[in-house]
Amino acid sequence: MSSPLSQSSDKQPTASIGMEWYDLSTERKIQWLVNEGGDAKWGWVVYRTCYKPEFDTAWGIVRFATEEKARQRIVQSDAPDIADKMNWVFVEDPEGLEGVSREELKRRFRDWARSENPGWNIDDEKGSRGSRYSFFIQVDEPALLSIATGSDSYPAGEAGTSGPYVKIIRGWDYAVVSEAAAAAEDDSDGEDWMKLHISTLDIDFYVEFDNDEVWYSFYTPPNGICSW
Repeated sequence: MSSPLSQSSDKQPTASIGMEWYDLSTERKIQWLVNEGGDAKWGWVVYRTCYKPEFDTAWGIVRFATEEKARQRIVQSDAPDIADKMNWVFVEDPEGLEGVSREELKRRFRDWARSENPGWNIDDEKGSRGSRYSFFIQVDEPALLSIATGSDSYPAGEAGTSGPYVKIIRGWDYAVVSEAAAAAEDDSDGEDWMKLHISTLDIDFYVEFDNDEVWYSFYTPPNGICSW
């Protein structure tokens, strides 16, 4: 099995489309990526790691901002069939995920990615694993609080330091590190995660991150929030 979504987005073959990649709508780009992947699904995994009941409404906002808004947009697009393979995975596990460390989430995510692709040695992938299997979303207590309070001191598309956000996390270390060594590390503020404005958590950003080399083009330190 060839790795799904493994080529850089700006270098996708276009013979089967009859158009240049950059001329396609976001929805048509997803259509091409999914069709090339055979039975591939698309959409990110979203882990909830805080279960205080006062944040249930904020969690619902996250689900609407991702899955439901995507469906509303896709139905009016030039590739409505991609809705059939859209699969945002919302993981809720109060006993196993309450307050879990980032390294433990990464371990769980990698286990999930392997289970989704039994015929692909995803650990040894030298190219991009694509958006779905390279990155995941964490919604922890500070993120839920930012959404619940509706704090948004800057418009979407402008950089800022406050506003409703989630965390996007790079699931795989570029350096070869054993699972045990990674688990032993603390959750120091490395460059494997950043805050992502909730308005940016859309299908355009998903396609952009099909090439995981763009991480450092968007990377925003923890005191800021990534938005475009």
